Amino acid sequence: MGSMKIAILLVLFVTALFAIPSFAQKKKSVSKPKSQTIAKSVAKPTAQLFSVIPFDPNLSSLPSKFNGHDIERVYESIYFPVKSEFETSEQYARRTEHFQDKIIFGQIRPNSVLAFSLKVPENLFWTDLESSYDADKQRMTVSLSGTYYSVIGPRLKSGTNNTVGLELKESLSALGSFIGSNAYGARRRVNVGLQKTYNLAFDNCPLPKDRYGYSGGSISTDFSTTFPLDVSEAVDLKYNLALLFVGRIKSPFVERNAEGTLGGKATITSPTEIRTDNRSVFFDLDEIWIYSYQSGKVITKLQKCSLKGKHSYGSSNFFF
Repeated sequence: MGSMKIAILLVLFVTALFAIPSFAQKKKSVSKPKSQTIAKSVAKPTAQLFSVIPFDPNLSSLPSKFNGHDIERVYESIYFPVKSEFETSEQYARRTEHFQDKIIFGQIRPNSVLAFSLKVPENLFWTDLESSYDADKQRMTVSLSGTYYSVIGPRLKSGTNNTVGLELKESLSALGSFIGSNAYGARRRVNVGLQKTYNLAFDNCPLPKDRYGYSGGSISTDFSTTFPLDVSEAVDLKYNLALLFVGRIKSPFVERNAEGTLGGKATITSPTEIRTDNRSVFFDLDEIWIYSYQSGKVITKLQKCSLKGKHSYGSSNFFF
């Protein structure tokens, strides 16, 4: 499944690059670097409306097409250096407490209740949200699966535990190209892309240990629940399924890992390289809501650690 997704992503990226030259020529008189022109032509996300006020967890229903908060804006609005070796625990605690009272955007503070939405279809590379319905029993099953890299360098240096998490947003853009060669002198032009992802790292959910008792590494975040639902509601939810992750961000708040490549380095036979930039927001998860994105009707609210992580062995899906 993962290798198929990688192949599809590479095809889409290369296809987008072939569509670029005619566009770039029309813009030849504009004094912009070529790589910027390429990047703008590859990724044009659809504008969505996001909340800029704290979320009310006591709501019984949501507005139609509710998107919650924008994880990218939350991440990009936070600057909070991790604890250094020259900072005492008391100093770090005071700095954290002071930061909690600051407005980061709109009416949002770091201690505000936030809600992040995941919808069908979201077309995310690492995350799949699906549902199935049993008409005889009138019960619907909602399943979520995703891959999250729990081992992130600065996170480990901060002295805190690893986490399970989930990708909620991504973009793919072009960075340009270079001429590469192998040990035999063969040369190829290599197209370079960037896959940027924004992830929720669930800091208060248990992380499973592997066969050696180690709780790090690449984690598959899995979630499945079954609940009663009549046929008419099931038809609506099937095509408007959305999850809402409700909670608060927590120290060290954000983290970035931009040292990987998707599918490995470019080769002579496959001269495309997609670099990864994974950006995480650390989150204390309180509840997971299942709701209809179109109507805003809340179907059920689940306790935080309905999410579970598991280790995957021998998979080609992981490149860090």
